[in-house]
Amino acid sequence: MLSTKVKFSHISSGKTKAILGHEVDLSSIYGVDEDGVLGRSHNYGRGGNKSTAQCQPEKEQYLLRQSNTFLNLEQLVNVLSALERWQAAAKEKPRDSGSGSGPWKKWRSLLKDECHLVEQNIKPLLKGWLQNAQDALTFETETEALQLEQIRNSCLPEVLLAYVAVLNYSAHYLSREYLLKALELATAIAAKDSDLTGCFVTTGRMPELMDVLALTSTTMLVAEEYGRSNKKVSAKMALWSGKDSLSTAT
Repeated sequence: MLSTKVKFSHISSGKTKAILGHEVDLSSIYGVDEDGVLGRSHNYGRGGNKSTAQCQPEKEQYLLRQSNTFLNLEQLVNVLSALERWQAAAKEKPRDSGSGSGPWKKWRSLLKDECHLVEQNIKPLLKGWLQNAQDALTFETETEALQLEQIRNSCLPEVLLAYVAVLNYSAHYLSREYLLKALELATAIAAKDSDLTGCFVTTGRMPELMDVLALTSTTMLVAEEYGRSNKKVSAKMALWSGKDSLSTAT
């Protein structure tokens, strides 16, 4: 796959040397903060040449903004690849052996690893994804901004709904905590500063999201009622199920 052979980190290291005088993986020193704005990572400068790097933050920021669309699209490809890998792992579920058998343990371990990969790759899409293109000062960049918005609206709802499906399925075979992660995603989407809500509203897929999350909530309550006891998970579930508030009200 081209995205694995021509990674952003490789291109960044090669291109920055000619401009900055040293190789820099821009994706490792810059990230998106809580407001969806590109900024320096907290780990910036650790183990590297601080004096040289700190002298040229403007150039680094400029280079990152120039290449940010490429990085964001690579992140999308990584998520899709992780989802595909997870789906392939889910299809390997043993059929005839008991849940405590060797094949089942091996499969659950594989499923857990692939689910973790999906979780890690989905993170960059949850804040500011494809929203840090250059300012629309020309007709070309205005056109690009519209194209990027179309990509956001086309891809984000689909990917996030797939992510919820992954969490729901994984909760059935691995741990109920995956249900909590799905509902935490709902909180992130509904947050005031979220840039995800508009994608679902614009595409008319908000009802679909609500249906999926309603199913998640129901599954969570059933799991708490009949599942294995786990004080840590049950305490978190109580907050979502509203049991504490209901008991207080009554």
